[in-house]
Amino acid sequence: MKSPRVFAPILFAVACTALMACGSKKSSAPQVAVETPTPDLAKITPAELMPVAVGNEWTYTMETSIGSAAGIDTQERTLVQRISEVKDVPGGKRAVIEVYLEDRLADRMVWDVTEKGIFQISSGVEASAFTPPQTILMFPLNEHAQFDYKGKGPFAAGAIGDFEVKNTVLGFEEIETAAGMMNALPVRSDINFKQGGHAITGKVTCWFSPKVGLVRLKQFIDLGSERTESVLMLKSHTLKGGN
Repeated sequence: MKSPRVFAPILFAVACTALMACGSKKSSAPQVAVETPTPDLAKITPAELMPVAVGNEWTYTMETSIGSAAGIDTQERTLVQRISEVKDVPGGKRAVIEVYLEDRLADRMVWDVTEKGIFQISSGVEASAFTPPQTILMFPLNEHAQFDYKGKGPFAAGAIGDFEVKNTVLGFEEIETAAGMMNALPVRSDINFKQGGHAITGKVTCWFSPKVGLVRLKQFIDLGSERTESVLMLKSHTLKGGN
Protein backbone atom coordinates (compact mmCIF):
# COMPACT_ATOMS: atom_id res chain seq x y z
CA MET A 1 0.00 0.00 0.00
CA LYS A 2 1.27 3.47 -0.86
CA SER A 3 2.05 5.91 1.91
CA PRO A 4 -1.12 7.78 2.90
CA ARG A 5 -1.86 11.41 2.15
CA VAL A 6 -1.85 13.89 4.98
CA PHE A 7 -5.32 13.66 6.56
CA ALA A 8 -6.51 17.02 5.34
CA PRO A 9 -7.03 18.47 4.63
CA ILE A 10 -5.26 16.78 6.08
CA LEU A 11 -7.52 16.34 8.23
CA PHE A 12 -7.78 19.48 6.19
CA ALA A 13 -9.20 22.74 7.41
CA VAL A 14 -9.18 26.03 5.58
CA ALA A 15 -8.05 29.13 7.44
CA CYS A 16 -8.15 32.90 7.18
CA THR A 17 -8.31 36.13 9.18
CA ALA A 18 -11.42 38.27 9.31
CA LEU A 19 -11.77 40.53 6.27
CA MET A 20 -14.40 42.67 4.64
CA ALA A 21 -15.74 41.03 1.48
CA CYS A 22 -14.20 43.73 -0.70
CA GLY A 23 -10.63 43.26 0.51
CA SER A 24 -7.84 40.72 0.91
CA LYS A 25 -4.64 40.41 2.89
CA LYS A 26 -1.59 38.23 2.67
CA SER A 27 0.55 37.51 5.71
CA SER A 28 4.30 37.27 5.41
CA ALA A 29 6.68 34.87 7.13
CA PRO A 30 8.30 34.97 9.52
CA GLN A 31 5.98 37.15 11.63
CA VAL A 32 6.74 38.74 14.98
CA ALA A 33 5.03 36.85 17.78
CA VAL A 34 2.31 38.87 19.51
CA GLU A 35 0.82 37.75 22.81
CA THR A 36 -2.94 37.35 22.46
CA PRO A 37 -5.64 36.59 25.05
CA THR A 38 -7.02 33.06 25.22
CA PRO A 39 -10.29 32.97 23.26
CA ASP A 40 -13.56 32.00 24.91
CA LEU A 41 -14.51 28.57 23.56
CA ALA A 42 -18.20 29.23 24.10
CA LYS A 43 -18.10 32.21 21.71
CA ILE A 44 -16.13 30.61 18.87
CA THR A 45 -18.10 29.70 15.73
CA PRO A 46 -17.30 27.09 13.05
CA ALA A 47 -16.82 29.90 10.51
CA GLU A 48 -14.03 31.39 12.63
CA LEU A 49 -12.08 28.13 12.69
CA MET A 50 -12.77 27.35 9.02
CA PRO A 51 -13.79 30.52 7.16
CA VAL A 52 -15.03 29.85 3.64
CA ALA A 53 -14.68 32.14 0.60
CA VAL A 54 -13.61 31.57 -2.98
CA GLY A 55 -9.93 32.51 -3.36
CA ASN A 56 -8.89 31.91 0.24
CA GLU A 57 -5.46 30.30 0.17
CA TRP A 58 -3.05 28.91 2.76
CA THR A 59 0.59 28.00 2.23
CA TYR A 60 2.27 25.50 4.54
CA THR A 61 5.70 24.03 5.01
CA MET A 62 5.48 20.24 5.23
CA GLU A 63 8.16 17.93 6.56
CA THR A 64 7.58 14.19 6.15
CA SER A 65 9.75 11.39 7.56
CA ILE A 66 9.22 7.80 6.40
CA GLY A 67 10.90 5.10 8.46
CA SER A 68 11.33 1.51 7.29
CA ALA A 69 13.85 -1.33 7.49
CA ALA A 70 15.89 0.55 4.87
CA GLY A 71 16.24 3.63 7.11
CA ILE A 72 14.59 7.02 7.38
CA ASP A 73 13.77 9.22 4.39
CA THR A 74 12.91 12.87 5.16
CA GLN A 75 11.37 15.29 2.67
CA GLU A 76 10.52 18.99 2.95
CA ARG A 77 7.91 20.39 0.60
CA THR A 78 5.45 23.24 0.17
CA LEU A 79 1.71 22.54 0.33
CA VAL A 80 -0.95 25.03 -0.77
CA GLN A 81 -4.68 24.78 -0.07
CA ARG A 82 -7.03 26.98 -2.11
CA ILE A 83 -10.82 27.29 -2.09
CA SER A 84 -12.09 27.09 -5.68
CA GLU A 85 -15.86 26.88 -5.15
CA VAL A 86 -18.41 27.70 -2.44
CA LYS A 87 -22.16 27.07 -2.27
CA ASP A 88 -24.88 27.30 0.34
CA VAL A 89 -26.03 24.22 2.26
CA PRO A 90 -28.56 24.01 5.10
CA GLY A 91 -27.11 25.87 8.07
CA GLY A 92 -23.87 26.95 6.39
CA LYS A 93 -21.49 26.65 3.45
CA ARG A 94 -19.87 23.92 1.37
CA ALA A 95 -16.34 24.49 0.05
CA VAL A 96 -14.28 22.75 -2.59
CA ILE A 97 -10.62 22.94 -1.53
CA GLU A 98 -7.85 22.15 -3.99
CA VAL A 99 -4.57 20.94 -2.49
CA TYR A 100 -1.33 21.55 -4.37
CA LEU A 101 1.96 19.88 -3.54
CA GLU A 102 4.87 21.71 -5.18
CA ASP A 103 2.44 23.27 -7.72
CA ARG A 104 0.88 19.90 -8.63
CA LEU A 105 -2.79 19.21 -7.89
CA ALA A 106 -2.57 16.44 -5.30
CA ASP A 107 -6.05 16.39 -3.78
CA ARG A 108 -9.49 17.96 -3.93
CA MET A 109 -11.58 18.01 -0.77
CA VAL A 110 -15.16 19.00 -0.07
CA TRP A 111 -15.99 20.39 3.37
CA ASP A 112 -19.15 21.63 5.05
CA VAL A 113 -19.05 24.39 7.65
CA THR A 114 -22.41 24.62 9.39
CA GLU A 115 -23.79 25.74 12.72
CA LYS A 116 -23.33 22.14 13.93
CA GLY A 117 -19.61 21.91 13.15
CA ILE A 118 -17.01 21.17 10.47
CA PHE A 119 -17.36 18.06 8.32
CA GLN A 120 -15.39 16.48 5.48
CA ILE A 121 -17.71 15.28 2.70
CA SER A 122 -15.21 13.80 0.26
CA SER A 123 -11.53 13.62 -0.61
CA GLY A 124 -9.49 12.89 -3.72
CA VAL A 125 -9.48 14.23 -7.26
CA GLU A 126 -12.23 11.70 -8.04
CA ALA A 127 -14.26 12.87 -5.00
CA SER A 128 -14.41 9.68 -2.93
CA ALA A 129 -17.09 10.21 -0.29
CA PHE A 130 -17.03 9.78 3.48
CA THR A 131 -20.18 7.93 4.62
CA PRO A 132 -21.43 9.52 6.80
CA PRO A 133 -19.49 12.82 6.48
CA GLN A 134 -16.39 12.79 8.67
CA THR A 135 -16.71 14.99 11.76
CA ILE A 136 -13.69 17.23 12.20
CA LEU A 137 -15.10 19.48 14.94
CA MET A 138 -18.43 19.30 16.75
CA PHE A 139 -19.98 22.48 18.12
CA PRO A 140 -20.49 24.01 20.61
CA LEU A 141 -16.89 23.59 21.74
CA ASN A 142 -15.94 22.48 25.24
CA GLU A 143 -12.44 21.92 26.57
CA HIS A 144 -11.70 18.18 26.91
CA ALA A 145 -14.90 17.32 25.00
CA GLN A 146 -14.75 14.04 23.11
CA PHE A 147 -16.56 13.02 19.94
CA ASP A 148 -16.25 9.90 17.82
CA TYR A 149 -16.57 9.09 14.13
CA LYS A 150 -17.33 5.73 12.58
CA GLY A 151 -17.85 5.24 8.86
CA LYS A 152 -16.31 4.54 5.47
CA GLY A 153 -14.01 6.78 3.51
CA PRO A 154 -10.86 7.17 1.38
CA PHE A 155 -7.34 6.75 2.68
CA ALA A 156 -4.22 5.89 0.66
CA ALA A 157 -4.30 5.95 -3.15
CA GLY A 158 -8.09 6.28 -3.10
CA ALA A 159 -8.65 3.03 -1.19
CA ILE A 160 -12.04 2.97 0.57
CA GLY A 161 -12.12 1.39 4.01
CA ASP A 162 -13.59 1.52 7.50
CA PHE A 163 -12.68 4.41 9.81
CA GLU A 164 -12.97 4.66 13.57
CA VAL A 165 -11.78 7.99 14.99
CA LYS A 166 -11.78 9.18 18.60
CA ASN A 167 -11.36 12.96 18.90
CA THR A 168 -10.53 15.08 21.95
CA VAL A 169 -10.64 18.89 22.18
CA LEU A 170 -7.71 20.10 24.31
CA GLY A 171 -6.94 23.51 25.83
CA PHE A 172 -5.56 26.59 24.07
CA GLU A 173 -1.76 26.90 23.93
CA GLU A 174 0.92 29.02 22.27
CA ILE A 175 2.47 27.05 19.40
CA GLU A 176 5.17 27.65 16.82
CA THR A 177 4.33 28.00 13.13
CA ALA A 178 6.35 29.13 10.12
CA ALA A 179 4.46 32.44 10.42
CA GLY A 180 5.35 32.97 14.09
CA MET A 181 3.88 32.01 17.46
CA MET A 182 0.09 31.64 17.60
CA ASN A 183 -2.52 30.91 20.26
CA ALA A 184 -4.28 27.79 19.00
CA LEU A 185 -6.73 25.08 20.03
CA PRO A 186 -5.41 21.52 19.61
CA VAL A 187 -7.73 18.68 18.62
CA ARG A 188 -6.26 15.18 18.97
CA SER A 189 -7.55 12.30 16.82
CA ASP A 190 -6.78 8.61 17.34
CA ILE A 191 -7.49 6.78 14.08
CA ASN A 192 -8.04 3.16 13.10
CA PHE A 193 -8.48 2.31 9.41
CA LYS A 194 -9.14 -1.09 7.84
CA GLN A 195 -9.19 -1.91 4.14
CA GLY A 196 -8.99 -5.44 2.82
CA GLY A 197 -6.25 -7.17 4.81
CA HIS A 198 -4.63 -3.90 5.86
CA ALA A 199 -4.98 -2.42 9.34
CA ILE A 200 -3.55 1.08 9.83
CA THR A 201 -3.37 3.19 12.98
CA GLY A 202 -2.67 6.87 13.26
CA LYS A 203 -2.53 9.87 15.57
CA VAL A 204 -3.23 13.38 14.32
CA THR A 205 -3.21 16.65 16.23
CA CYS A 206 -4.58 19.77 14.50
CA TRP A 207 -4.14 23.24 15.98
CA PHE A 208 -6.82 25.78 15.04
CA SER A 209 -6.48 29.50 15.71
CA PRO A 210 -9.70 31.57 15.65
CA LYS A 211 -9.87 33.89 12.62
CA VAL A 212 -6.73 32.19 11.30
CA GLY A 213 -7.77 28.54 10.95
CA LEU A 214 -5.52 25.50 10.75
CA VAL A 215 -2.06 26.72 11.76
CA ARG A 216 -0.26 23.46 12.53
CA LEU A 217 -0.78 19.72 12.09
CA LYS A 218 1.22 16.75 13.32
CA GLN A 219 0.41 13.30 12.00
CA PHE A 220 1.83 9.86 12.75
CA ILE A 221 0.78 6.83 10.68
CA ASP A 222 1.80 3.22 11.37
CA LEU A 223 1.53 1.04 8.25
CA GLY A 224 3.25 -1.93 9.85
CA SER A 225 6.13 -2.16 7.37
CA GLU A 226 6.80 1.57 7.60
CA ARG A 227 5.93 4.55 9.74
CA THR A 228 5.25 8.06 8.51
CA GLU A 229 5.40 11.29 10.47
CA SER A 230 4.34 14.62 8.92
CA VAL A 231 4.41 18.14 10.35
CA LEU A 232 2.48 20.90 8.60
CA MET A 233 3.02 24.55 9.63
CA LEU A 234 1.29 27.64 8.31
CA LYS A 235 3.67 29.92 6.41
CA SER A 236 1.33 32.50 4.87
CA HIS A 237 -2.30 33.01 3.89
CA THR A 238 -4.29 35.07 1.41
CA LEU A 239 -7.77 36.08 2.49
CA LYS A 240 -10.91 37.01 0.58
CA GLY A 241 -13.43 36.72 3.42
CA GLY A 242 -15.53 34.05 5.04
CA ASN A 243 -15.95 34.56 8.79
